[in-house]
Amino acid sequence: MLLTGCASITHVRPVPRGALVAEASVGGPFALVSGIPVPLPLTSVGATYGLRERLSVHGHVQPSPLMFGALGGDVGATGLLLEEQGARPALAASGQVNVLTDFRTASWWSADASLTASWLLGERWMPYVTTTGQLDFLNQLFHVAPGVGAQVLLDRWTLQAEARLYAPTRRSDIAALPYVGIGGRGAFGLVLGAGYRFGL
Repeated sequence: MLLTGCASITHVRPVPRGALVAEASVGGPFALVSGIPVPLPLTSVGATYGLRERLSVHGHVQPSPLMFGALGGDVGATGLLLEEQGARPALAASGQVNVLTDFRTASWWSADASLTASWLLGERWMPYVTTTGQLDFLNQLFHVAPGVGAQVLLDRWTLQAEARLYAPTRRSDIAALPYVGIGGRGAFGLVLGAGYRFGL
C-alpha cells in the first residue's frame, strides 16, 4: 500500500480552467531502520488540468516501485465545493483511483476520497487541513490519513509541504519495516511537492 498513493500530495483547490500544471512530489511515511527514523523516498510525477472553473482532473505515475519491478499510478479529480469567504475556508473534495502492478502476475487497486479546507493568507500563503479515506480493494481494508500542510504561490510556481498520519488505527510494527507512529499506531509522513503552471 505504501508504495503508491503515499507520495501523492494534496490537491488543495482546482487549478484555473484551461491551465495545465506539471507536478512532482517526494516523501512518504517514516520507517525505523536500525532504530533510526528514515523517510521513505517515494516519488510521484504527473499533471493537473483545469477542466472547468471549479473542477480539475489529474494523473500521476509513481516510479519508486520500479526498484521492485512494479509501477504505480493514479487518476482523479478535484472539485471546489465552497469558495473562501471571510474566516470560512474554501472546501474542496478530491477522488482518485490508485493502481500498483508488476504487469505480469498481480495488480493492487485502491480508491481515495479527500476533503480539504484551505485559507489564502495575503497573495502567497495557503495553509490547509485535510483528511483522506482509502479503500484497499485487495486486502479489503479502509484507512484514513489526516494531515496539515501549506502552499507557497509564486506566480507560475507552487511549492508545497505536507505532514500526515497514515492509518492511525493500525499498529506501526506490522509491516516489514516498522513505521514511526503515535503511540505505536499509524505512520507519520512528510511529503514535499512543486508544480509549474502552463497556460493561464
